[in-house]
Order: sequence, then C-alpha cells, then structure tokens
Amino acid sequence: MDKSAAGTLAYDPSYDACEQDDPLGMISGAITDAQISASSYIDDGGWAINNCAPTNARPFLANGLAWCPKYKSSTEWLQIDLGVRATVRSARKRSSPFHSVDMAT
Repeated sequence: MDKSAAGTLAYDPSYDACEQDDPLGMISGAITDAQISASSYIDDGGWAINNCAPTNARPFLANGLAWCPKYKSSTEWLQIDLGVRATVRSARKRSSPFHSVDMAT
C-alpha cells in the first residue's frame, strides 16, 4: 500500500505483529465516553434518554443499563474509537433485560 491517496496511511507490518488478548478499556474506563458512538439510540425523553445511550454499551453496568438502538435493523452500529489502528478479532455483547435486539457481532 502507498500513501498516494489523501487521508490514507501506508501499511506498517508491525501492526500485524501486535497481539493483545487483554480487554481494551471498556470496563476500566480507559476508553472514554467520548470514544463511544452509535447510529442511534432510544431517546424518547423518558427513562431511556440516559439508560440507552451508546456509553451504556460498557459491560457490567449497574441496573441492567445498555445501549438500545432506536430501530430493530441490521444497519444499526456501535463504534468504539480505540485511538490506534487495530484489528479486533472478537467482541462480546450482552443484552439488557429491558430492551433486547438481536445483533450480530
């Protein structure tokens, strides 16, 4: 790969050598709320406005809090900016007991 296209990065083989099997910071808070975004969330002005925000996608939150996409659609997404270029090979998800949407990971 080359850097001929604006906004692209050259390939660096050292990225392939990096292995990290440890959590990336969603539980510890190393990944900040500002690094978490989503295509949508339920914000009907009631209890859901704070309880369904993308930042509630963190595992093990109290009271069953979770990110709740606004639409039951395969086009919904959750984005976590790791702050570095990385390949994520697996992810864990959990469902809120209050709002369950089947989503692929």
